[in-house]
Amino acid sequence: MARVVKEDGSWLLHYIYTNEPDVALRKRSPIHHGSGVLTIIDNPAKRLSGTYWTDRDSKGKLTLERRTRKLGEDFRDCADLFAGREV
Repeated sequence: MARVVKEDGSWLLHYIYTNEPDVALRKRSPIHHGSGVLTIIDNPAKRLSGTYWTDRDSKGKLTLERRTRKLGEDFRDCADLFAGREV
């Protein structure tokens, strides 16, 4: 779930998620939940930058700088798009 809001003159993306890895991976990557807030930089957006946390006691910073107008159905499709391969 996500929402974009304007706070103190900046556009922010607030999000929460649930990650359910494939059952074969759950021993090393259990189901978990997380959240983050990313600042949308420039208009049109050139970059998203902010912080995240998960209930697995992890947290950190994210900066996203690449974008495409094309859509992918899943992670593999999206990885192909950013590698320059058509989906």
